Amino acid sequence: LKFPALISFDMGSQYSHMYDTYKAPETMPNFTKPPTHDVLKGFEDGRKKRELIVTEEEMIAAGLTAKERDYCAPVLMAWRKCKAERTFLFPLFCMHFRHAYLDCQTKDQIMRMKEYEREFRLMKKEQAAAQ
Repeated sequence: LKFPALISFDMGSQYSHMYDTYKAPETMPNFTKPPTHDVLKGFEDGRKKRELIVTEEEMIAAGLTAKERDYCAPVLMAWRKCKAERTFLFPLFCMHFRHAYLDCQTKDQIMRMKEYEREFRLMKKEQAAAQ
């Protein structure tokens, strides 16, 4: 008796990533740790270093939680300041801050996905050369 595959283990699937991580954890990058390969590899002119604009103390003073203390913290702080100053009809006056914060979060997520994919491809290339 043969059943159609309900869970696909093809490229791009979340289950595929979980399966590959379970099957061979040494072949998958650990996103909780820094990159294992040279971050400038493949960039002839170098890369722009990402730096936090605000300090940790400023973020704590602004009341940001640990999850909110990232590269988008200055935009979030500006949005919250705008909301605090304009309690009446604040959505009309602070929507550009909200849009900027969501755009920053999206770009940050894309950057992290690209970094993960780059690390993954370098690991695969390294393993293929070793075999």
